[in-house]
Amino acid sequence: MHPRFHTAFGELSATLQSVLLPYFDAPDFPAMFRAEQVDAIKQRCGLDDDALAFALLPLAAACSLTPISHFHVGAIARARAAISILAPIWNSAVRRCNKPFMQNSVP
Repeated sequence: MHPRFHTAFGELSATLQSVLLPYFDAPDFPAMFRAEQVDAIKQRCGLDDDALAFALLPLAAACSLTPISHFHVGAIARARAAISILAPIWNSAVRRCNKPFMQNSVP
């Protein structure tokens, strides 16, 4: 398991930890789950889509890069095929806009 997940992973329920550990311990874990994996995780943990997504949020936040704010935020993206992706939110340096705001013109 990548070290960035250690703290968040330790805060999960014991059941969820035991179910997720094989995925997170895989050396090529892509920070996403295929539809059949999501179904298996939900079944083994007794969670619905929303509860699982909510439980995974701290793990998604652990993927975030926050050199500016140090505010770790993540998101869970779910597609029609029930694929869940741990989506980090990244800080980036603020760049000055080189064009001023344009006033809307009314015809």
